[in-house]
Amino acid sequence: MANETQPINALPEGQIRHGERMDRVFPGWLRLGFTDLGAYRPYDLNMPLRAVKRENGWKDFYNDPPITEIGYATSQMIGRGMKLSGIGFDMVYCSPALRSIQSAHGILKSFPGSNTKICIEAGLFEYLGWYENANLNFLNTDQLVSEGYEIQPNYIPYMMAQTLKNKFHSETIEEYYKRVNTVTLLWSRKSKSDEVDPEKRFREGLSYDGTRYSVRLLWKNSGCWLPDNFAVAKRRLETLERRMAREPSRRDVHSSILHSYLVNGWAEEITSEGPEGRTWYLPHHVVSQQGPGATKHRIVFDASAKFKGTSLNEQLDSGLKLQADLLGILLRFRRFRVALQSDIAKMFLQVGLREEDRDVCRFLWRKDGPGGPIATYRLTRVCFGLACSPYLAMQVVNHHLREKRDCFGTVVDDIMAGMYVDDLVVSCDSIEEARDFAHRSSELLASGGFHLAKWASNAPEALVDRPTEEIFRDRYSCLWKTLGVSWNPQEDELTFRPPELAASQNQETKRDLLRTAASVFDPLGGLTPFTVRAKQMFQSLWQTGMAWDDNLPAEVELQWRVWKLELNELHCIAMPRAYFPFSPTEASRLELHGFGDASEAAYAAVVYLRAVKTPDDVQVSFVTAKSRVAPLKKLSTPRLELMAALLCARLVCYVRKELALNVEACHCWSDSKVALGWINGDANRWKLFVANRVREIQALTPSLWWRYIPTEDNPADLASRGCTVKNLSSSLKWWQGPTWLRGSPETWPEAEREERIESLEVLEKERRATAVLVTVSPPQDAANVINPGRYSSFERLIRVTAWCRRFRHNTTMPACSKRTGIGLTSDELKEAERIWIRQEQIHAFGLKESLDKAMTKMLCGLNPFLDEFGVLRVGGRLGRAQLEEETKFSALLPRKGMIVDLLNRREHNRQLHAGVAQTLAALRERFWILRGRSAVKRVLRTCGICRRVAARPFQQRMGDLPAIRVNPARPFSNVGIDFVGPLLVRSESSKSVIKKAYICLFTYQTIESFLRALRRFVARRGRPDTIQSDNFRTFHQANAFLKHLFSGRNWETVQRHLASERVEWIFITERSPWCGGYWERLVRSVKTALKATLGQCLAAPDELRDARACDLDEEMALTPAHFLIGRSLASFPDRSNSADRGTLRSSSRHLLHRWSYQQKLVGAFWKRWKREYVVTLSSRGKWKKLHEQPRVGDVVLVADYNTPRRRWSLGRIVELLTGGDGLTRSAKVNTAAGTLCRSVRTLVLLELAEAY
Repeated sequence: MANETQPINALPEGQIRHGERMDRVFPGWLRLGFTDLGAYRPYDLNMPLRAVKRENGWKDFYNDPPITEIGYATSQMIGRGMKLSGIGFDMVYCSPALRSIQSAHGILKSFPGSNTKICIEAGLFEYLGWYENANLNFLNTDQLVSEGYEIQPNYIPYMMAQTLKNKFHSETIEEYYKRVNTVTLLWSRKSKSDEVDPEKRFREGLSYDGTRYSVRLLWKNSGCWLPDNFAVAKRRLETLERRMAREPSRRDVHSSILHSYLVNGWAEEITSEGPEGRTWYLPHHVVSQQGPGATKHRIVFDASAKFKGTSLNEQLDSGLKLQADLLGILLRFRRFRVALQSDIAKMFLQVGLREEDRDVCRFLWRKDGPGGPIATYRLTRVCFGLACSPYLAMQVVNHHLREKRDCFGTVVDDIMAGMYVDDLVVSCDSIEEARDFAHRSSELLASGGFHLAKWASNAPEALVDRPTEEIFRDRYSCLWKTLGVSWNPQEDELTFRPPELAASQNQETKRDLLRTAASVFDPLGGLTPFTVRAKQMFQSLWQTGMAWDDNLPAEVELQWRVWKLELNELHCIAMPRAYFPFSPTEASRLELHGFGDASEAAYAAVVYLRAVKTPDDVQVSFVTAKSRVAPLKKLSTPRLELMAALLCARLVCYVRKELALNVEACHCWSDSKVALGWINGDANRWKLFVANRVREIQALTPSLWWRYIPTEDNPADLASRGCTVKNLSSSLKWWQGPTWLRGSPETWPEAEREERIESLEVLEKERRATAVLVTVSPPQDAANVINPGRYSSFERLIRVTAWCRRFRHNTTMPACSKRTGIGLTSDELKEAERIWIRQEQIHAFGLKESLDKAMTKMLCGLNPFLDEFGVLRVGGRLGRAQLEEETKFSALLPRKGMIVDLLNRREHNRQLHAGVAQTLAALRERFWILRGRSAVKRVLRTCGICRRVAARPFQQRMGDLPAIRVNPARPFSNVGIDFVGPLLVRSESSKSVIKKAYICLFTYQTIESFLRALRRFVARRGRPDTIQSDNFRTFHQANAFLKHLFSGRNWETVQRHLASERVEWIFITERSPWCGGYWERLVRSVKTALKATLGQCLAAPDELRDARACDLDEEMALTPAHFLIGRSLASFPDRSNSADRGTLRSSSRHLLHRWSYQQKLVGAFWKRWKREYVVTLSSRGKWKKLHEQPRVGDVVLVADYNTPRRRWSLGRIVELLTGGDGLTRSAKVNTAAGTLCRSVRTLVLLELAEAY
C-alpha cells in the first residue's frame, strides 16, 4: 500500500517482468557453482552471494533458478523509479517462481514503511510447455518467510502449485492463456468492486449550510500525492504577463474578473504553505466569446497542465454523464404554445469547495499590477477547467431537486427534463402555467444557492412577475440562442444562421470542407437535404485517399463552391417553434409517421407528428430527420432501403419516447416492396446481413406499422438525394409531409395485397440456403483424425491421441467399462505412441499385416519382425545382451517423416541440445532410425537455439575486382582513406604532456583541418576521381573527431568541397573492412613499420614527418616524389647544372618530343601491366562457391565481433542489395536499434522467410 507520509498514485493494473535469470547469464552455474557435497560457491560477482535452501538441493534450481545480482539491482531501480514517478500499488501478485518473488521483493524494498506483502499466485506461472520435465518444486510460504521475503500468508490463490504440476504434460497454449486471463479478470473484478462509484463519493463529500452546497473534489485515489508545481505556475504567469504587455486591454479584463472573484468570495488570498502532496497551482487564462453586440469573458483554470508526468485532472474522476439528450430537450421545447428559456447564472461558482480540497486549487497573480509581488490565492468555489466540475455542479442541482420534490411536485420533473448543464428550456400549455413555472422554478433553485437569469419567452406576459434584471433583452438582434439553435421569440420560429466562414482562398482543401460542413449546427435535422450533399462530397474525397491539405479535385471543388454560396441563403429557412398553433392535448388523436428512403449515395429517415383536432382540421408538423451516407462497400438498392427502414424505426421509437405525449398510433413508410417483404417475413429465412437488420426492426416496431408509399410521395427522398437551399425552403412535402397525410386514412396509399412480394427475384436472392450434407467416412486411423503436422511436441501429440482414444472408448462402452481417471495412465500413453510408430512404418515401408512389402534390401540386414502389437522391430544380433527389450529390439523407423522429426526434436531437447552423436545414442535406446545420423543432423539444423549459438554467417562467392583495380589510371586517381592510430606523441610545448596523432597529422581536429589536409593531398598528388573510406559513422568506438567530422552539418561542408572539386566520396558497406582491402593492406604495412621502429617510445610530431633522411650521411630523405618527378616536392629545380639550364632554354618542339617519349613509356608500362599482372588476378583464393542466398523476411543474427555472441542483435531482412554480378552482397536489416545495412557475411540465418 502507499506510504502514509507520502501517498502516491495507484494504477488500475501493472505488469512487471522478473530480472535476468541465472541460467540465462551463466548456463553452467549448477555444475560449476555447487560442489559434490552440494555447497554453493559463487565464481562471478554477478552471482548471488548465497543460495536459497531447497528441499532437493541444487536439483530444485534446474527449473526454478534465482536472479542475478544485476537482476536484483534492476528490480530495486524499477521500484525507485516507480516511487519517483508517483506510481504505487495496493496489492502485489506474484508467480511462485523464485526469480519472480526476488524481483517483487526488490521493488518493495524501494517503498520503506509499506505494509504490502507478496501474494503467491500459481496461476501466473509461465507456459508449462517450455519445460522438459515436471520437476517444479517451488518454495512454500514458510520457506520464503524464513528466507526474509514478505509473503501474504492469508491469500487464497486461484490455482494451487500442486494443480499446476498436475497440468504439466497436458497444458496447451490455449489453456495457458485461459488461466492467466482468468486470474487477471478476477483481479479486475475485485478492484472494480472495491472502487467507490462517483455518486457515493459525491454524497460523502456533500454538505449544505441552509443556503449553499459545498462539495469535495472527485479523487480517483483519495491518497494520491501531488508534486509542488509552483515553478510551472509562475512560469505560465510570466508568459501570460508578456502577452498582456502587448495587449493592455487583456490585462484589464483579467484583473477585473479576478477582482470580482475576490469581492464575491469565490477566491481568497492565502499566505501559508499548503500541505505537502496536496498543494497544486492552477495556471489560468481568459476565454472570450463574441456575442451579438458584446463580448463575454470567462476565466478558465488549466488543470490539465502537467508537472513531473501528472496533472490535477489526471487525478480527478470526471464522473458520470448527467446532462439530458440535446435533441430530446429540443423536441420537448416544441410541444406547447408558450416557450420559456433561462439559465443558471455562474452555475459552477455557486457550488462551494470544501476546505480540504482548496489548496489544490491555488493560483498566482500580481495584485498590485505589473512589477508587484506575486500573491497566492485559492478558490473557494468549483471553477471552470476541473475535470469533475460539470459533474459536481449538475449533481448538486439534481440532488437539490430530488430533495425538494415533495414541496414542488411536477416542477422538479419539468426542470430535470429541460435542463442541459446550466440552460433551462421548457414549454408550457398556457401563459398562466408558464408564469407559475417561472416563479416556482426560481424559488426552488434559489433555495439551493442558484439564481435563474436571462429569462426569455415568446409570450412576454409569462414574465411579468420576473424582475427586470432577470429578463433577457438583446437590442442588437431579435434572434436568441436556444441550445445552439436560433430562435426568434417574436415570430416564435426556429431559424438558421449562416456560419462564419474563414477568408476565401484560391484553393479549397479537404480540411476546409470538413470544417465548414461541421459548422452548420442542425440537431433537429431540418437541413438534412442540404447537409447530405456535403457528406457525399466528403466521402468521395475520402475514397480518393487524398491528404487533408491537398487541393480539391476540379469537379468536387465546383460542387463545393456552389454549396458554400448557398450557405448565405440559410436565413430564408424558418420553421414554427411549436408543432401546432393549438395544444396537443386538445387534439383527439396524435400519430407519428416515419419515412425512409435510400439512394446509391445515402439513406435517410424523417418523422412527422400528425394531430387530428376534428375530421376537417388535421395538421402535420416536421419533427426531426437523420441521414447517413451509403457504406463504401457497394450494396444493392434493396439492402440500402432496408438500412433506411432500420434508421426510420430507430428514429420513430426515439421520438415517441422523448416527446412524452399521448401518441396513439405510429406508422413507418417505405417505397421498397422488397424491404417490406423482408420486414414482414421471418428473419431466420434471410441471409445474415438482412436477417440482423430485420430482427432489430421487428424488435423495435410491429410489422403492422409498416406501409408502402410511392416514391414520388416519399419526403425522405429529398434527404437521400439532396437538394438546394432554395428548393428546400419552398418544399411543402419536406416541412409538412405528403398532402394526403392531412386527409382521411382512406385516401392513404395501399399496396395491392394480392401481389406476392416474396416471388420477387431480389427477395429470393436473400433467402438463406439450406443444405443437406452426406459424408462418407474413411477408415478411422490416427492420421485421418489427428494431423501430426499441427504439433511441435511429440509428447503433446501422444497425450492428445490418448485423450481422443479414451473419449472414443467411453462413448462406445458401457458405464461399467468406462475409464474415469483424472489423468492418463501409462498404458494409454504407450498405446498412443505405438499407434503413431506403426502409422509411420505403414507410410514408409508399406507395412500392413505382413513383412512381404517391408523386406527391402535395406531392411534385410536388420532382420526385422512384427511384435504382438504389430510394430516392426529390429531383430539384429543382440538377443542375448543384458539390455532392455526396447533397446535390443528397437522400433524401426524411416529416415524422414513427421513422427521421426518429432522424436528427434524431443530427444534433442531432453539432451539439452547436445550434438548429433549424443542425440543419436539416446534415440537408439528405443528406436532404430535408418541412416539415423543424417536424420538427426537434419533436425538439429532447424533448431533455433542451436542455430543461435553455432550457426555460421552467410557465405558468398568472392566478387569480381572493381574497375578501378583492373583498368589503367593515373596514380592517385582512385584513393582509399583510412584513419590509422592514434599514435602517442610528446607535446611540442611540454614534454610531460602526451597527445594523440594520426598518420595524416592534424594540428587541430576540426573540419577545416581535414579540408586543408585534403587540399594538400590534391596539390601534391593531383585531383582524385573517387575517394573510398570505411563508414566511420557506424563505429561505436571511433575517435570523437571522426564522429564530429561525419556529423550532419560538417559532412555537408565536406560534400560541398568535394562537389566543387568534382570528386566522388564512396563509403563501403558498414562493418565490411574486406571491401577496402587494398588500403587496409597498406595500413598494415605502415603499422608494422611504425611498431618495429618506435616500439613504446614517444616521439615529437616533427620527428614523425616523412621529410627526414633515414641515414645521417644522406643529405635529404628519399620520398615517393623522387620516383615520380625526380626531386622532392618541397624543393626548387637545380639551376646550377648547365644541362638543366639548356633544358630550360629548350624550344617547345623539344618539350613536345620529350612529352611524346614519356607517353610512349607510360603506354608500354600499362601494356606490360595488363599482360603480366592483371591476368594473374583471375583465380579466387577463397570464397569460391555459391552458397544459400538470403531472402527478404529471413530472421537473422547481426554479427558484432566486438561483443559476445549472445548479445548479437536479432533482426529481419527487409531489403537485399546486389552487386554488379547480380549476387547479394549486402542487406538492410530491421532490428530493435533501427534499420542497419550490413554485409551478408555478418548475418547468421536463424529462420527462413517461408517459416512465417
